Amino acid sequence: AEYMGYGDIRYALGIEIPLFAERSIEVPVAQEQVKVVEVATGLRDSDGDGVIDEKDQCPDTPAGERVDGNGCPLGKVIALKGVTFEFNKTRLRPDAQTILD
Repeated sequence: AEYMGYGDIRYALGIEIPLFAERSIEVPVAQEQVKVVEVATGLRDSDGDGVIDEKDQCPDTPAGERVDGNGCPLGKVIALKGVTFEFNKTRLRPDAQTILD
């Protein structure tokens, strides 16, 4: 059998010499500042309901009130749990009809 030299034992020795002194830099913590930018569009919403004054039919809506597309308060919201429609149709599914009856 011929020996190819792959069984050699090797040792390595390393030396680390710092050339420059280590400096620590203190970075101040950045504080996030919120900047409100108002763009003059001419579209005002005085009562803050999401409907511009020009289209708002109920201009004095109380804050936080749910409104329709005209800016008027919505009536009582009825939750229809379990009421479903046929796919891509306006027709109720049979199980939904029994719930409503």
